[in-house]
Amino acid sequence: MARASYAASARAMALGALSLAWFCAAAWPVFTPPLTSLSAHVEDMRGEAFRTLGPERRAAMYEDYIEMKAAALRLGRRAIRLIEVYARDGKDVAEAEAARMEELRRVEGVSSPGAVRSGL
Repeated sequence: MARASYAASARAMALGALSLAWFCAAAWPVFTPPLTSLSAHVEDMRGEAFRTLGPERRAAMYEDYIEMKAAALRLGRRAIRLIEVYARDGKDVAEAEAARMEELRRVEGVSSPGAVRSGL
């Protein structure tokens, strides 16, 4: 009897792992483009043309690089959070959490009405 119970548990865990794997695979396209952009930016900074730029432009590229790294970190933390929620509570709760996180991100991304856009 213990063997049958173990087999049922193993089967349930495997099915859960497949669902989690599907969830991760479905989320992958969201996370790939920023990492690809970051990699391309780094290659640009390693190139010969970067060395010929003035100090202000190089500094701006470093600032862009730092912001891209910070954005990738935020995206990674979001992914880990959603994977944990999915593994613990299932697809429906993870989708609700993703929607909540997106709404929070959108609200936090809105600047104050009197703010002036940078660079203008």
